Amino acid sequence: MLNMKDGSQREKRTLTIGDEGNVSIGLTLWGNTCEAHDYQMGQICAFKSCRVSEYQGKSLNASSDTCDILFNVKHPRFLDLQKYQKGTTASKMKQEMRSLGTGDMGGAPSNTPTLLIEELTKFCSEDSEVLSGKPFYANLHCDIAWIFTPQDPTRNMFYLACPTCKKKVTDDGQGYRCENCNKVYEDAVPTYNFSYKVSDCSGTMTLQCLGEAGDKVLGIDCKTLYNIHQELE
Repeated sequence: MLNMKDGSQREKRTLTIGDEGNVSIGLTLWGNTCEAHDYQMGQICAFKSCRVSEYQGKSLNASSDTCDILFNVKHPRFLDLQKYQKGTTASKMKQEMRSLGTGDMGGAPSNTPTLLIEELTKFCSEDSEVLSGKPFYANLHCDIAWIFTPQDPTRNMFYLACPTCKKKVTDDGQGYRCENCNKVYEDAVPTYNFSYKVSDCSGTMTLQCLGEAGDKVLGIDCKTLYNIHQELE
């Protein structure tokens, strides 16, 4: 659900579609079209009257008319795609396809797979290397469903960090002490640390947001938010 500028809410859902050309593109559904069909990975479908968006790379906005979304179409292209599907797998398609949108999505290498939340959760719960502590990187095309704000007034969405090592510092009255560096600094760096939930067509996932990544999620840098917080206290 997306909050609009006029205060209303509008349902939004993003799909990724592609074909045998190994090119994919994001397709955004709005309103009734989000739940009008049982969208599943691997379906062959046709979307009529889409609008092309150039914002942050190419993407598509689907028609608001549910009749413009068609399945099992009697068309030669349907047979072509059906034949293509039989010779590949969903995992292979994700790895080989090049996105027309912002494929790096935050700096991930070009060979980073794009997964559904359900697929990522399953992989991380079963892969021995991930379970042993090895990091795994994946792209997610999802929407922010919820940002968790602390109910406890003594807790915040940020902490004051050491300008050298980024660890949490404490105000000892004479400055900001970093136990890790064993030094006292005149200033500290407000740094984001909060949780938020994302969702796609397969499920939801809670993520931890640290540091500068919070600037993009909230649309405001942490120092500005900290100053506003200080003014309101």
